[in-house]
Amino acid sequence: MLGVLFAMLCNAIFLMGSHYLLKQPGGWVGIKDKNYYLEKQKNNKSWIGKFSKWINEFNLMASLRKISPNNEITYTALGVYFALCTITTMYTTQVELLGPNAQLMKIIYPFMLVTGTAMSLYPIWPLSVATSIKKTIIQIWYPIAIFYMLIFFSFFFIIVSKFAMLQTALFMMNLMIASLLLGWRLILPLIAIGFYSSVQFYQYYFGGESFIIHFGSPEFILLYLMLVVSLVLIIFLKPKQDYLEATEEKVETLETETVFLGHTNITLSEKVSDLKETVDYYDERDHQQQAEIDRLGATAQKILNNVNHELRLPIGNVMNFSEMLQDNLEKYDKEHLKIISKEVYQNSNRLSSMILNMLDLATLNANKLELDKKLVNLSEIVEDRVKLCRKVYLQDKSIDFKLTIQPEIMLSVDPNYFKQTIDNLVINAINFSEKGVIEITLKKDSKNVNFIISDQGKGIPPNEIYDVFTAFQEGSNTASKAQGRGVGLALCKAAIRAHGGDIEAESRKVGALIRFVIPV
Repeated sequence: MLGVLFAMLCNAIFLMGSHYLLKQPGGWVGIKDKNYYLEKQKNNKSWIGKFSKWINEFNLMASLRKISPNNEITYTALGVYFALCTITTMYTTQVELLGPNAQLMKIIYPFMLVTGTAMSLYPIWPLSVATSIKKTIIQIWYPIAIFYMLIFFSFFFIIVSKFAMLQTALFMMNLMIASLLLGWRLILPLIAIGFYSSVQFYQYYFGGESFIIHFGSPEFILLYLMLVVSLVLIIFLKPKQDYLEATEEKVETLETETVFLGHTNITLSEKVSDLKETVDYYDERDHQQQAEIDRLGATAQKILNNVNHELRLPIGNVMNFSEMLQDNLEKYDKEHLKIISKEVYQNSNRLSSMILNMLDLATLNANKLELDKKLVNLSEIVEDRVKLCRKVYLQDKSIDFKLTIQPEIMLSVDPNYFKQTIDNLVINAINFSEKGVIEITLKKDSKNVNFIISDQGKGIPPNEIYDVFTAFQEGSNTASKAQGRGVGLALCKAAIRAHGGDIEAESRKVGALIRFVIPV
């Protein structure tokens, strides 16, 4: 052996001497193409940086979650395999040859069987335990169980069985399975730790028996096989697992980018949603404005109809009777002059009332009415307005009036709007009645002034009772072809609301009833 080593040394000296001493061509001339060297250097720095980053960011639970399976079937299959390995070990180990040390096996075997059984039953662990707690327990226990079942105990039983071939083959299979489950980076240090701890455990328990490895001995063969397995793991598993890790990193990066894009999409969706809401808002406003324009157009048309019907007739009458008086005043006796002047007076009042209603139509909203309040006697106002309306509008109708008016009711109101309200209510009762009695009640209590007017005319259809206070809205049984009425009650409502009161209509079997209250 020494002669071989001496000969090899002489050849090396001669080779180097003939090249450098004799100055033969060739030899080491330095690195010409440094790209490969720089690339390797860059990769080394990158690897060192990644390793330092891994050390700084290392998280035990995150690492355990990463290497643990996501499905429950894997745990069940692993538990069944643990149980089979235990049974195989029990039948291949001659415990009776261990003598007094056999008591140890009565502890190890049940422990291994319990491990396999508990692992295989993981899907049906106590349902009362929270899922997160069960996952945490199995993730911590998973690599530990693989270590002591497939490495520590497996190698320990090889020593106990005096390196039996079946136990050795089972150990090699266990190493392959553990390598596939935990990865080459983790399994290599675990093999070394498991081998060392198994030897120490065996020597401690069996009284310090020596464990010496001789060339060609079973121990040497086993170590050689372990070295081969380690090399196989590095050669075959490392590239694949590196590829898987790189793929996982790319997937995580893509997931991060997807999440970012998702947040971006959510932000864009929120902006689009906000924009859509804005568009919908303006679209709704446009529809409302268009509806308002249509309503105003309809209102304008009704006003024109009112002007055409309600204004033209009294104006024409006033002009005709005035012309008659102007041209033939000396021809008419006192009685005829009285009749003509009465017609002029009535038509003038009708014209004045209609013009006032038209002027107040723009202020139907009670909040827009500007009141000029004064302390007035409401009892006198109601009596005077009823008397005036009877004189102008009753004409030849057979209608009686029944007044129940509490005297000397003093209240601060706008007299013009109050008079207009009484006029409109009385005129409506006269216009829509041909006969019967119109009852008017005015009284005051501690809180309100109450006014009630009822007639025995056409009445109001029950399904239209809430529309009579809308401008140009009449009951279907009272509307004229010219659409010339419907302003008076709307003005009444506006005036009463402006005074803080309320007004309502009531449908009756015969006629209608309208009441309003004004707070004191």
